[in-house]
Amino acid sequence: MGTGRREVICIDIGGTSIKAARVNAFRIKQSVEVPSPPQKAAFLKAVVRVVNELSQSKECVSIGSPGPLDSHKGVIINPPNIPLKNFNLRKYLIKNTNANRVIIENDANAFVFGEAITGAGRGMNTIVGLTLGTGVGGGVVINKELLRGRGNAGELGHMIINYDGVASKEGGRGQVEEYLSARGFMRIAGREGLKAGSPKEAYILALKGNRKALNSWRKYGQLLGITLASINSSFDADMIVLGGKISNAYRFFSQEMNRSFKKTTLLPLKGRVPIRKAVLKESALNGLFYLAGRSR
Repeated sequence: MGTGRREVICIDIGGTSIKAARVNAFRIKQSVEVPSPPQKAAFLKAVVRVVNELSQSKECVSIGSPGPLDSHKGVIINPPNIPLKNFNLRKYLIKNTNANRVIIENDANAFVFGEAITGAGRGMNTIVGLTLGTGVGGGVVINKELLRGRGNAGELGHMIINYDGVASKEGGRGQVEEYLSARGFMRIAGREGLKAGSPKEAYILALKGNRKALNSWRKYGQLLGITLASINSSFDADMIVLGGKISNAYRFFSQEMNRSFKKTTLLPLKGRVPIRKAVLKESALNGLFYLAGRSR
């Protein structure tokens, strides 16, 4: 697979946390997770800290970051959920850590690639992935290759599903992310009258049988299913795989998700596309390990 037995420091940076691990042959040898600071300087300090904590010598660092980004130059362009704008993270880490090579990849691409190669989509041809968390990321793998377009293809969370809908951080309206991210779920929960501070709290309440929590997850699943049907009209996937922290509530939204997917999908595609929760514990880190070997 191109990585041999060499270990790679793989880092998944997001709006909530920064997760990192030493990975060898898809096995996590050592890991660390820290909260994502909202300020740029503190955020960069946290990334350097996890690299240095895991670093043993000059070695490769493979990073998954929210997009859009320029993976060739190593520049984070303007993701809405982390405090880096037009910032060359590759150059910064080469200068401030022991890294001798830094790969920058879209975090959702890394997630779906990990699941396509060694996870839920292993052995399948076309895999579409969606990460549901602070934001909504997306990626597409066809014949074991990421669909990249000119560099940022697969940003499914920024598809517009309601041209006059909820305003986004970037100034647009009606993007998928505003309906299916953590803040999107909390809007649904608010309309249901659910008193919960986060999707995690709503998940815990659902475990206890709270009716408003259960209704909130069902309505979330309905919207997710409709969105996935729209996405699949473009890709006719062999499988759709879901990740991110919101996917932990899969048991509460999956039934309504599948029902609305089947109801709204194109007739020739009905019943053909399984929608699965990710099976790998750290899909993105596994994907980043594999992509590090490919980029040599």
